[in-house]
Amino acid sequence: MARLSGRPRRRRSLAWILVFLAIGAGLLWLWKATHPAHPRFHAMLVSRNGDPIRLLNGESLPLRPEDRVHIEEIFTNIAFNYGVRVFCTGLDANALLFEEMAIRRLLPRESVFDHNSYRIEIKRGGTLLGHVSLAVAPSVEDWLARADRIIDREKRLQLLNRALELHPGEERIRDRIIEESVALERWGEATDLLEAKAERTPEDEQVLQELLDAYEAAGDRSGVLSTLERLAALNPDDPVLGYRLAQKLEEAGRDRQALEEYERVLGLLDENQDRAVLLKTLGYLHSQAGNIRAAIERYSEALELDRDDVNLYYNLASLYDQAGNPEKADQYLKQAVSMESGDTDARLRLAQNAVERGDLQEARTYLEEVLARKPESLEAMLLLANVLDRLGHRKQLKALYRKILALNPGNDTLVYNLAVLEYESEEYASSANHLEDYLRSKPGDVTARELLFDAYVKLEQWEKAYQTALALLDRAPNNLDYYTFIFDVLSRQERWDELVPLLKKGLRANPGNPTLTDYLILVYLETDREDNAMELMSRALESRPKDIELMLRLAELADRQGETDRALSTYRRVLEIQPDHARAREAAVRLLLQRARSREAAGELKAAMETYKEIMEVAPGTEEAEEAYLRLRLETVGE
Repeated sequence: MARLSGRPRRRRSLAWILVFLAIGAGLLWLWKATHPAHPRFHAMLVSRNGDPIRLLNGESLPLRPEDRVHIEEIFTNIAFNYGVRVFCTGLDANALLFEEMAIRRLLPRESVFDHNSYRIEIKRGGTLLGHVSLAVAPSVEDWLARADRIIDREKRLQLLNRALELHPGEERIRDRIIEESVALERWGEATDLLEAKAERTPEDEQVLQELLDAYEAAGDRSGVLSTLERLAALNPDDPVLGYRLAQKLEEAGRDRQALEEYERVLGLLDENQDRAVLLKTLGYLHSQAGNIRAAIERYSEALELDRDDVNLYYNLASLYDQAGNPEKADQYLKQAVSMESGDTDARLRLAQNAVERGDLQEARTYLEEVLARKPESLEAMLLLANVLDRLGHRKQLKALYRKILALNPGNDTLVYNLAVLEYESEEYASSANHLEDYLRSKPGDVTARELLFDAYVKLEQWEKAYQTALALLDRAPNNLDYYTFIFDVLSRQERWDELVPLLKKGLRANPGNPTLTDYLILVYLETDREDNAMELMSRALESRPKDIELMLRLAELADRQGETDRALSTYRRVLEIQPDHARAREAAVRLLLQRARSREAAGELKAAMETYKEIMEVAPGTEEAEEAYLRLRLETVGE
């Protein structure tokens, strides 16, 4: 019985031992499984938008900010991932272990659209087991969608520019930037981007057209021209494009190239197309370039297509004038004025041409037409005055001058011309008034002052004539006519004292002039300045040694002054020149007799006898002298 009771106890002990051994082995295994000697991270199972993705150690998962992410499982060689944890700087990666969420919810608001890379490290304690990376970057679609949600265009453009920095090769972003730059009228940015795009696709006409629109909106002439040249090169047979290019070349001042392009475009047009505008443009450019014949040819062709364009007639008139064909020029100009009834300028030009040809009546007709339409045209009136003057229509000319002066009173030439006409028609008072006005502004005009002098004389306005003569003598002191006039006027009024300085001035300008000398002698005599008169006479005789009349006047004056010797010597000079001069001989005999008698009375018999003898030589047959001489000779014989 005892043996039977011991066996069950041993079996129970063994069972417990086995249990404890199993538990120990399990604990040992568990310890070893959770604490491997070389813990390793193998992979991470991540779902992206519901799609599972297995990331091996060191791999990176590209994500967009809107992607929904969940960390499904982490694979390591550690049982139950005991002690395993995730760590990530800048991103709460642990949140992804618990729920699926959009990655942007874990990012700072300001960096959602940055390129971010987050390293998720798998650690156990302080030991790094491995890592995976999440590369978060918005896609082009994200950027564009984000831009669409921004109302402010400025901010929208800033976002797009940032997107382009991150996606430099993305054309869709470039296109949106171009679109926004155009909307904001930032033409520089738009054209730079379009130019870059055009370089990448040089044959894309749509890009070039957009570039052309941008340059035109920006007012960039050189850009417009450059773009048109590229478009025209792609479409050489397009006349519209060629015409636009030619226009821009013309605007840029590249007239020679514009001409070539216009001529090329003209060759593209057929007879049924509107060539008139192009021909007019070519005519203008040829004329500007100095190609007169080519300009005439193109304008003439245009005239065949558009005969109602009056400018073509004007242009052809001008060109034929430059070509030295005035007949043709006038022909076209006449056609022009027949279409433009109010064109006074062209009629003036026709009138000028007619004057140059000498066709004064035709010129007068055109000028009268001008004045009928433009009554106050000074240019027309002045030209008509010239025509009337050459036609000799003095009466109409005077009336015209008066009309012109009413409009333009300061025209000195007209004032003078009117004064001349009035003088010629014996309207001396009016002439003098106009000459006075003229000389106020032109005091140095000697001819006008001479005419005024004549008018005063005709009007017998002696004082004004005298003052005018004085003014003329200031400029022409050797003009004897004015001295004569002044002498006549002043001598009649016995204004002798005014004559003296004037005549002296005249003699300084005309030394020895006999007329002025005689005038001054007369003035001296009239003012009782006989000594001055005798001195002047003596000086005058030095230059006029044979002037008998002057000698006689000097002798008579000397006789009155009691200067007998001077008187006698002067009479003798007369008799030497003209021995039979009775007046001189009688005066000389009289003076000699007086002297002889005086000497005889004084007892100077020999001197008296010599004087009587001199008388007999001067005037043989003088009885008193002969008798006295014989008597005195007898009386002195005995002495």
